[in-house]
Amino acid sequence: MTAEQVNPAEVETDNASPSETERRVERVLTDAAKVAERVFRQQLNGIRARTEVYSGDPVQTVEDARRYLADRIKERPMTATLAGLGVGFLFGLMFAGRDR
Repeated sequence: MTAEQVNPAEVETDNASPSETERRVERVLTDAAKVAERVFRQQLNGIRARTEVYSGDPVQTVEDARRYLADRIKERPMTATLAGLGVGFLFGLMFAGRDR
């Protein structure tokens, strides 16, 4: 009998000896523990797979981002300048509105 086929009603017995009932309860609990362990391992493996993307060196990640931005700025300096001015203008509007 597999863990998925455990019938909790079989633990409830009227004529079973205490030792037989104990063995049945032990078997049900063992099967339930196996199922719980399998589910836990599956969930843990899923979490590992999803977080593997973020497990790189943070210093290297920041350096890569800095290098990427520097390359884009060199490719399109006018676009980068206008984007910077636009972001600065938006911040100015946000903080200027607080003083009123």
